[in-house]
Amino acid sequence: MYTRDYMIAENSYEKRIVQYEKIHSIDERDFETMIGAINPKNDEIILDACCGYGAVSKRIKEKIKADNLNTKIVLLDNSQLQISRAKENFKDQENIEFVLSDATNTNFENDFFDTIANKMGLHEVPQDLQISMMNEFYRILKKDGKIVLW
Repeated sequence: MYTRDYMIAENSYEKRIVQYEKIHSIDERDFETMIGAINPKNDEIILDACCGYGAVSKRIKEKIKADNLNTKIVLLDNSQLQISRAKENFKDQENIEFVLSDATNTNFENDFFDTIANKMGLHEVPQDLQISMMNEFYRILKKDGKIVLW
């Protein structure tokens, strides 16, 4: 889990029970743009890295359902609190997995994901570890995959 300085920030992150759509004046058009870039396809595996409470995955899941796709979503966050919040948003859902992990060093196999989505998560990682996170994304991303950053 990152560095000591990050652990201090992480502890405060554990206490932030907010909806970032309201704080950052995000509306559904912003999500529509991101989901359009993700563009889920049948039989893909999508990683929602630094998923928080699952706001992006919720919209991905809606798109998957509307298009009748068999697509798996993996929600990853290094905060147990945020993973718990995400699980509350996805009760009784198929093809959803939750992973408590540091995004700079995961246990996923090489070339595993078709798409990696990261909404406002890169800035939560200390600047000196952001390259490590992007290198990890490229390691676990399929060769013809894509990374969608917001």
